Amino acid sequence: MRWRLLDACLYVAVFGGGPAVGYDCEGWPNRLVRRFGEPVIPVRRLLKVERNLEDLDLPRRNSSRGLFLVLDLRHLQRPHRGSRGGPQRSEDTQGVTQGVIRAWAALSAHSLLALRVAENPTDDVLELLRRFFFATQQRHWYKKPGPMPAISDADEICCDPCGCLAQKSISAELQPHDYHYAAANYLRWEARVRGQHPFFSEALKYQTDKVTYHRYELLYHRTLPRSLDHEGQAGCFLEIGFGCVEFVRDVALSAGIWPVIFPGARVHILEIDMPCVQKLSTWLREQNYSVHVVDVGAVLELERLKHDVFRPECPHGLLSVVVDDGSHNSSDLVTTFLSVYPSLKPGGQYYMEDLGLTSYNVYDSLEPMTTKGGERPGTAFFFVTSLLSGLFAKGPRSYAPFQDVGLLRCWLNICLIEKAFL
Repeated sequence: MRWRLLDACLYVAVFGGGPAVGYDCEGWPNRLVRRFGEPVIPVRRLLKVERNLEDLDLPRRNSSRGLFLVLDLRHLQRPHRGSRGGPQRSEDTQGVTQGVIRAWAALSAHSLLALRVAENPTDDVLELLRRFFFATQQRHWYKKPGPMPAISDADEICCDPCGCLAQKSISAELQPHDYHYAAANYLRWEARVRGQHPFFSEALKYQTDKVTYHRYELLYHRTLPRSLDHEGQAGCFLEIGFGCVEFVRDVALSAGIWPVIFPGARVHILEIDMPCVQKLSTWLREQNYSVHVVDVGAVLELERLKHDVFRPECPHGLLSVVVDDGSHNSSDLVTTFLSVYPSLKPGGQYYMEDLGLTSYNVYDSLEPMTTKGGERPGTAFFFVTSLLSGLFAKGPRSYAPFQDVGLLRCWLNICLIEKAFL
């Protein structure tokens, strides 16, 4: 079967054994830039520079006109296969990491860094990429004094099977003149992005914290599809978390947004509070969405929902878009993803909201991230970064899970996992 990542990369997937055995990254990273959406500084104003790690003499650019730096790491990180097991550690890994850190430090605010990644990268290269994902969260969640990790000031990162694209954020260490230009660029960008999709205006009507606090519209407006049609049929949308207690207190929620921006779609909402849903049953029958009482932490309840609701109502039993805005607990976020993601259609989108809250010692985690640069397994955010191994998995000897992931993208407190196109 042939898979493609929207406008980005083509690669071939083999089922049974599971691994992808070939892909075409011609035109990368420009294709990923188009998927990324409009960056803070328009691409036409960025000076594109391609360098290797031995030649990092970059031209000076201020915060009003940044750089678009492309680093090709493929020749440095192709794995050496042993007779058994996975790829061996690359002897050049330390030099690669330090070179990328130097390149990142040299970039001005809102510059773009594109990293071309080899197929089946080593664990050390995956760890380097994880550091960029963590960098989208650290400045917000680490409030204690002290130095930040070397890579800690990223607005956003987006990865497809050919590599990753990171946008640098405004640094507190900028000179006042540069900070002024960077802040002005960002404010103009926010205004442009908010006018690109109806999500923001509809969300404001309901005063959901998706826009009043989290500013998720800055990601949703560049990623949400315009419609949920699936092979000529009405697609299915799922949001986890109705916020029933808040609703009873007259605090409007987000459930009413989705039928407006996705007219004709079948909108399903999951809620754990049965007494609250029963109390609202008469009112809910008048709405253009369905609320199901499900505890997402109970896998069997999710499996029953997939069989009894999604299979008869959704094309091929598959969902087009999933938004997890439920308990915000790491255990629930991961459990729900493991159960629901297989029911996502090719090209479908899975959003995890508020996962920084649980991963950085606000909600439950096995090992919450409280030490700067000390991110480790046991949190929802680390779980998302573990999907990188499947994203870059190629070849008949790769056994990484989730090889049908076609794109990973994270912004402050929210991540998007997109399934590869069929």
